[in-house]
Amino acid sequence: SSPSIPMSVSGDPCQGLTGEQTLKVKNHFVFRGTELRSLTADVCRSRGRNKGVLVSSVTLGTPAFDAGFEPGDLIFELDDQVPNSLDDFEKIVSAHEDRRFIRVEVIGKAGQAKHLLLFKPR
Repeated sequence: SSPSIPMSVSGDPCQGLTGEQTLKVKNHFVFRGTELRSLTADVCRSRGRNKGVLVSSVTLGTPAFDAGFEPGDLIFELDDQVPNSLDDFEKIVSAHEDRRFIRVEVIGKAGQAKHLLLFKPR
């Protein structure tokens, strides 16, 4: 079963999600090679999640590509922490820089769940 979106007092938890912010990841862990985008209302509604960050592109031959990230993936959890924004994503990943791995929960473009254990390249 797919996760449900908690309903807020305003009625639409996806309202106001514009997807306007972007982040090109150059250094962090195995996310290097991705361009991330904040959520849009359409993605929120289609994936049943109003938190997380969207993978908008992945560069061939990068650690992110090798790990299996694809455009359209929704990263909704990093080691049991939910990135509410691109700033949150950066803070969570930066806090893991000294760790050898990170667990990532993803919903693919077609709605499939991906449970990834990503190891930092040496």
